[in-house]
Amino acid sequence: MRTSSETAGRPDRGLFGVVPPGRATDVAVAVLVAAVQLGLTTVAARHRPGRQELDLLAYLLLAAGPVALLWRRRSPAGVLAVVMAACVVYFALGYPYGPAWLALIVALWTAVTGGARRAAWVTAFVGLAAYFTLAAVVGRVGPATPATVAAHTSSLLLVLAVAEVAMAGRQRRLDAERTRAEEARRRAGEERMRIARELHDVLAHNISLINVQAGVALHLMDEQPGQSRSALQAIKQASNDALGELRSVLDVLRQGDEAPPRAPASGLAHLDSLVAGAGAPGSRAPPGPCRPGPTWPPTGSCRSRSPT
Repeated sequence: MRTSSETAGRPDRGLFGVVPPGRATDVAVAVLVAAVQLGLTTVAARHRPGRQELDLLAYLLLAAGPVALLWRRRSPAGVLAVVMAACVVYFALGYPYGPAWLALIVALWTAVTGGARRAAWVTAFVGLAAYFTLAAVVGRVGPATPATVAAHTSSLLLVLAVAEVAMAGRQRRLDAERTRAEEARRRAGEERMRIARELHDVLAHNISLINVQAGVALHLMDEQPGQSRSALQAIKQASNDALGELRSVLDVLRQGDEAPPRAPASGLAHLDSLVAGAGAPGSRAPPGPCRPGPTWPPTGSCRSRSPT
C-alpha cells in the first residue's frame, strides 16, 4: 500500500511518464501487454522443445498479469504482488520464457514510479527467492547455479534501477517547476508592491493638489473669478491625470487581454510638469495673514482682502 508521504504531491503521468493517465489507457496497456505476452510466448514455445508445453494453466498464468494491470495505478503494490506470483509459478513450472515477463516489467515500473518503491524492492527479492525455492521443489527446471541467480537478479535490478532513475528525474523536474513558480509569484508580488507605491505617490500628489486648488478656488470665487477659473482648470487637469494613472495601473494589475498602457508611469522625468501643475495660476496663496495654513481656506476678515 502507498503511504501518504509517498503519494503527496505526486502527479499521475501514466506509463513511463508519456502515456496519459485514465481508465482507457489502463485498458489499452493491459490489452497490449496481453497480446504481446501471450502471442509471442506462444511463438517462442515452438522453438523451445526442451521446455514444458503450454497448457491451460500456462495461458491462465500468462493472462493473469495483464488482467491485473487494469488496477496498476489504483494499487501498484497489490498488482505487483499478483503479477510476481503469476510469473514465479509460470517460470518455476518450466514453461517457455518468451516475453512472459513483460507484465512484470510494467508492474515493477508502475510500483516504483507510482509511490510504492519499497514494496517494489521487497516484492522483487521475495519473488526471486520464491522462484528458486519453488523451482527446486517442483524440479521441472535445472538446479540454480551462481550464473542463473546472477542473471535473474541482475535483470530485476536493471528494471528497478531504470525506474528509480526515471523517478528521480521526474522529481527533479517537479522541484524545478515549483521553484520557478515560487520565483514567478515572488516577482509578481514585488511588482505589485512597486506599482502600489507608485500609485500611492501619484494619487497622493494629485489629491493634495486638488485640495489646495479647491481651497484657492473657493477663496477667489467672488473677488477674482479669473484666477478661480484657473484653479478649477488645474483641478480638472489633476483629476484627469489621477484617473489616467489609476486606469493605467488597473490595466496592468488586471492582466487580461487588454493592451498594455502606452504611456509610462509618472516618475522623476515628470517632476517638472508636476511642479508646474502645483504652481498653476490661482494656486499661489495671498500674502500676509491670508497665507494657507492649518485653517485654509481662510474665513472671516481674510476673505474681504484681495490678494495682490
